[in-house]
Amino acid sequence: MKKQINVYFTLTANNVCGVTQNLKKNISASCGKLGFKGSNRSTPHAAQTLAEHFGTYLNNQKINEIILFFKGLGKGRRSVIKGLQKQKISIFEIIDKTSLAHNGCRPKKKRRI
Repeated sequence: MKKQINVYFTLTANNVCGVTQNLKKNISASCGKLGFKGSNRSTPHAAQTLAEHFGTYLNNQKINEIILFFKGLGKGRRSVIKGLQKQKISIFEIIDKTSLAHNGCRPKKKRRI
């Protein structure tokens, strides 16, 4: 029987973070933890490197199938998928958990001259 776990990737304008769930020892990492500094943390190359890091960890745990959750509108969504597929991890489902604003804050009163 194949073991399925949840992998969450949060893609922001400044960083990419990843977290695993449903394991005995959950792992969390970010691009800054892998050595990317400054504006390089939000690049697609950094996201792919982070996904490959997660893929090697999942291969060591003998996990083949994952459910992938994305949150945020960052640059590296395709790169995350590519990095996981490079490590022979099959993605069972991709779910987008990005929050949407309903109406926002009330605008300022219009200036009268």
